[in-house]
Amino acid sequence: MQKYEFSLPMPTKKEHIDDFVKINKKLTKSEITSLFFALPINSPDITRFEQIRTILEKVTYFDYWKEIIEKAKENNFDVIYLLNSSRPLLIQSSFLSTQLEKLDILIKNLLASGCNKVRISNLQLLAYIAKKYPEVEIYVSTTLEYNYLRQYENLIKFFPQIKQIVLSHEVNKNFKLIKKIGRASCR
Repeated sequence: MQKYEFSLPMPTKKEHIDDFVKINKKLTKSEITSLFFALPINSPDITRFEQIRTILEKVTYFDYWKEIIEKAKENNFDVIYLLNSSRPLLIQSSFLSTQLEKLDILIKNLLASGCNKVRISNLQLLAYIAKKYPEVEIYVSTTLEYNYLRQYENLIKFFPQIKQIVLSHEVNKNFKLIKKIGRASCR
């Protein structure tokens, strides 16, 4: 029997991973398979490539999240880090080199904790990570917002290492387009 797979936001406490395990044991037709997150905006370790949606009262460094990631991985959950800000990289900006340094540290920390998946919407950032970190699995975010088959064909052609594309809300029910994208990715 095929199960429906779900991805949920990463909990902020590692004890909540146990709750997800209990839910999975109760379900027969569905399963939580992955958890996604980005460091909160008040984390000193943030890269600013994240599309920030959360702030925690407690300031959390990456080490706080490392324990949660490791617990999730121990319980067979995939962990996906969200680098899905759609802002372009400003090459002339002096701030960019600082961002890239923080990104390199973050990716090394993610890999060391067992997380090798990132969700990206910025093509410049995608190219940087694909070249520098071939061991990282790249997932494309909804915020890329492509609407046409040719856009997806070019994306797959230039970045064959993409493992997953999440379609934007405007096209995720366009089954004709989805079938064509599936055929294009199999070429």
